[in-house]
Order: sequence, then C-alpha cells, then structure tokens
Amino acid sequence: MKYYLHIGDLDQVEKYVYLIENFDRLSEEDIARAHLYSAQALLKKGDKAFVMK
Repeated sequence: MKYYLHIGDLDQVEKYVYLIENFDRLSEEDIARAHLYSAQALLKKGDKAFVMK
C-alpha cells in the first residue's frame, strides 16, 4: 500500500485496504495502518469531507 500511495496508484491502495479489512487474521495495528493509508489516498483524491468522518 505504501508503494502504491507513493507512486499515486490510489485505486490499488483502496483495493489492498479492502482486502486487509476483510482478512480476519491481521492485528489491530495492521488494520489501523491500512486506515491511515486509505485516508492519505482519499486526501490525495481531494475527498476531505469523507476523511474527516
């Protein structure tokens, strides 16, 4: 996710965030990190209102 965010492939970031959220064997830390990357991707897209929720 970090790489895709860095190169600007925001659709791939969203794809991996979805996969992480729906995988039941990950730690809370991994899920929280995925949410942070998702928020950064949304900010790059310009969706500030959704990020603030």
